[in-house]
Amino acid sequence: MVAIAIGTGVVVAVVVALALNSWVVLGVALAVHAIGTTLVVGYSMKMASQDVDKPDPVTEARREAD
Repeated sequence: MVAIAIGTGVVVAVVVALALNSWVVLGVALAVHAIGTTLVVGYSMKMASQDVDKPDPVTEARREAD
């Protein structure tokens, strides 16, 4: 929910920047967007690389038997 609100704010800021011909506001909005994208991609990669799968009981029993 927070991400949607921040994304909406960035879009509104870009529209306002383009309407007012303000390069500063446009630059800030693009910087916030880039930072947010970097954080989301980094967090996604971190979560995807974690090995949290637990083997099924049959596999565990085979491992213990060996």
